[in-house]
Amino acid sequence: MISRSLIDWIRNSLPQLDKLTADELKEKIKKDYTEKKFLNCFEKNESGVLLQGDIIHKILLFEYDKNNDLIGTETDAIIISASCDVQPGRNKDTILVAPVHYLNRIQALKIGRYKMNDIFNKCFLSGNNVSTDLIIDFSHIQPYSAKKILTEFDENTKFRKWTLTLEGKYLFLTKLLIFIGRREDPNEARRALGKFHYRGFWKFLRLLRLVKKS
Repeated sequence: MISRSLIDWIRNSLPQLDKLTADELKEKIKKDYTEKKFLNCFEKNESGVLLQGDIIHKILLFEYDKNNDLIGTETDAIIISASCDVQPGRNKDTILVAPVHYLNRIQALKIGRYKMNDIFNKCFLSGNNVSTDLIIDFSHIQPYSAKKILTEFDENTKFRKWTLTLEGKYLFLTKLLIFIGRREDPNEARRALGKFHYRGFWKFLRLLRLVKKS
């Protein structure tokens, strides 16, 4: 059953920008990217609390190579799980993370495209320094032992490299939302979900006023 409290919760979780504010924001972003001015997405954090979006140092993550063999690589990573899920005492077996790749180690031909942030499964975050500018690879999100991460965090003060600034956090969350909830082609969605489910889904969104009736 859809309760009013659920509807209010979803509305609060998915705030809408009015058209004027959205247009102004688009122009500012376009101007900044044209002038190669990027947000400073990182800051130091000396607190004893691990947060969503924290960049952590060298953990072993896995991916499949071209031969479909599973290989492990030590890499810096970003915390994908919500902040409340990475706190001690939450009884979580795993924490979701994603590998990050620094721009100074990426082929020059790809850097310009990454910086435009128009690749749906990658997120560029700038530290205004070639050694801190990085790419998050959402296509390799994976679980990692919560116990190992929390133990390393407690014992190694350098395990957390950076925390995201407010601007960096919003950019990260926006790109993550685009990756996991990007808009489907209506015809493809109808074929995949079936006519009944498809219509019911859009009726539900209209109830929440998240989409306008066409």
